[in-house]
Amino acid sequence: MFDFIYNLFGKIFELLYTGLCGQNFGITIIVYTLLLKLLLMPLSIKGQKSTMRMTELTPKVDAIKRRYKNDQQKQNEEIQKLYKQENVGCASGCLPTLIQFPLLIAMYRVLAQPLTYIKGVSKDTINLIIERLGYAPTILQTTINNDLISDPAKFKLVKDLISFDKLIDMNFLGMNLGLVPKVNPSILFGAETIGTYLPILFLPLISVGLVILSQYLTDKAMKKRMPAKKKAPNPNDAPDMSEQMGKTMKFLMPAMTLWIGFTLPVSMSLYWIFTHIVQIVQHFIMERIRKNHDAKKEAEAVRSGAASQGEEVIEATYEVKEESKESNDKK
Repeated sequence: MFDFIYNLFGKIFELLYTGLCGQNFGITIIVYTLLLKLLLMPLSIKGQKSTMRMTELTPKVDAIKRRYKNDQQKQNEEIQKLYKQENVGCASGCLPTLIQFPLLIAMYRVLAQPLTYIKGVSKDTINLIIERLGYAPTILQTTINNDLISDPAKFKLVKDLISFDKLIDMNFLGMNLGLVPKVNPSILFGAETIGTYLPILFLPLISVGLVILSQYLTDKAMKKRMPAKKKAPNPNDAPDMSEQMGKTMKFLMPAMTLWIGFTLPVSMSLYWIFTHIVQIVQHFIMERIRKNHDAKKEAEAVRSGAASQGEEVIEATYEVKEESKESNDKK
């Protein structure tokens, strides 16, 4: 089943690589990422709306927790009942984040094994190439690909197993996206450092920075919309699971991104960078939509309040006139 998904991702990647992106590996990753985020955008927007509604319901949820603080089951039932009444899905807020993990795994398999999933070279053929060239069984396919492109002698040894058109040019803006970044002080000041070593070393760090920035913007937006708490939280209250999960993810995501960046080909960091660039742009778009929506709601509330006051004034004036008329008639 998973191989089917990996092959599907790989086939889409190959169509972009050989067609729209003119066999530019870096551009293919960027376009692929943009298309994927566009497809997931409706789900992301739905998730953000659900998160926003859950934030607005925080005072009611806190009231339920205080009311049923000694009955955890009743507390959960009432909270679920509230969410159902308000048409809020608890899972939809987390769904976009959860979906990223299987997509990340699929992307990892495609980018770590491009000969198999993008170019369709069988695993048996890959094993024969590894055996003939004396590689370790755990070697990355990106390393095999780069060696066969750059070393004609090695390619000559396996040309009966793989044709040259099955290899992928992974150079992008002077970087080889098939390399795995390594912190190696011995080559930090080498002749080729500026052109090859430093760029691929910085990409994982940039991806971590964008993850942290994305989390910061999301937290800031949520805190701005969350009603201020009038008193300190009661230590006897049940812990807020969503808050605990948010704190865990705040450290887990940057750590996982850093690990990915320095253990996998740098193409994964490029994918992660553009994933979060799109996410940040999407965040600002959603914030703009929310501000416009809130402004309209406030304007409607003001108009509604003014109209209500106007009706009360008219009614009061009418009553005064009627009373004055009755008084004059009696005279």
